[in-house]
Amino acid sequence: IAAILFIIILYGGFLLITYAFVETHDTKMKLIHYFIPLIILGGTGLLVLVSKFIANVLFTLMYTFLGFVLAMELYMFICAVIFLIINACVNLPIYVGYIIILGIPIIICVYGIINVFVTKIEEHSFKVKNLEKEKVRIVHLSDLHLGAVYQKGFTEKIVKKVIELKPDVVVITGDLCDGTMQVLGDW
Repeated sequence: IAAILFIIILYGGFLLITYAFVETHDTKMKLIHYFIPLIILGGTGLLVLVSKFIANVLFTLMYTFLGFVLAMELYMFICAVIFLIINACVNLPIYVGYIIILGIPIIICVYGIINVFVTKIEEHSFKVKNLEKEKVRIVHLSDLHLGAVYQKGFTEKIVKKVIELKPDVVVITGDLCDGTMQVLGDW
């Protein structure tokens, strides 16, 4: 039931985005406009199913691209709502519609993709009362998302960085694995 509701919400979001684009050109929705979101959603679903069995560079690129498409949909949905509200009050030129509905989400998503491939190391120091040892070095790993995009090579890179930090304790929280792809034991 949750998956069906999620698909309905995604489809509705794509329809609203399509409607906002159609609205920028003062035209009407056509039959094809209702099928484009279904093609995108079907491709996404197919990739999720295939991800259980395939792990190669081409698949990783396709999976990343579809993740980009879904992120774009979220930001385009938000921007389309903003555009439709503003456009209802003030008739905006077509180029402004494209900047709001397409330009802003592209900038946000490109920043997100660049940010995803940068491993961040932050250091924090604090005192704990009644701690028997004077210094305890804790490495906290979060949001590794091992799976279709981040695979064995990424895991090895993270392990190497952790070893370099010489921790007393390693804590892993939140989103260790991602997607439906099986994470192999040697990762």
